[in-house]
Amino acid sequence: MAVDSETYMAVCEQVSRLQAENEALRARLAELEKDNEHQRERRNAARDCIKKIGDGSPWLLRKQAEAVEALAKRFQDAADKADRADEDESDTALTLIIAKSLALKEAYQLRQKADEIERAGGEK
Repeated sequence: MAVDSETYMAVCEQVSRLQAENEALRARLAELEKDNEHQRERRNAARDCIKKIGDGSPWLLRKQAEAVEALAKRFQDAADKADRADEDESDTALTLIIAKSLALKEAYQLRQKADEIERAGGEK
């Protein structure tokens, strides 16, 4: 069967166009697969993080204790300023010292709870 040159050229152009489209689609597929792998890694990392900082996690309890201790330091700093500022501020300074003591007690209890969970075989 003979094919004229015009038909042959049209078919060749169509094949070339389809090959180029195929290559572009393959490249896009590779991009999507790479992105999918990246997303999977991110989901796994997020899942691990959630497990690590889950409710009652010793790590989370210790982080909370650190935050409470930082707050206690701020109470102490404010009490020192209030005490130096004016004698009328001594009630404020005393209130801040009490708040600092309560905060330190809370931090201690958070650390105790973290230690208990670890001794009982909880997350580390």
